[in-house]
Amino acid sequence: MAKASLTPKCPKGGRAFSGGYESTIDTGTDTVAFAFTSRRDSTSSWKVSAFGNSGGTTNSTETAFVYCKS
Repeated sequence: MAKASLTPKCPKGGRAFSGGYESTIDTGTDTVAFAFTSRRDSTSSWKVSAFGNSGGTTNSTETAFVYCKS
């Protein structure tokens, strides 16, 4: 298992008000990723930290996103 952190940022002047993530879970290929934290990192960014593996037939993926208010 490897740890990764992603920090999507709002465009110039935007303020982060929410965010989230999408994780890979494929039990048929033993590929898994899961976030263990998802929170506002600053007024303009969101931070997601996750664990994932590459033990299956495909590598795990983690996608982080932030919703911004102009």
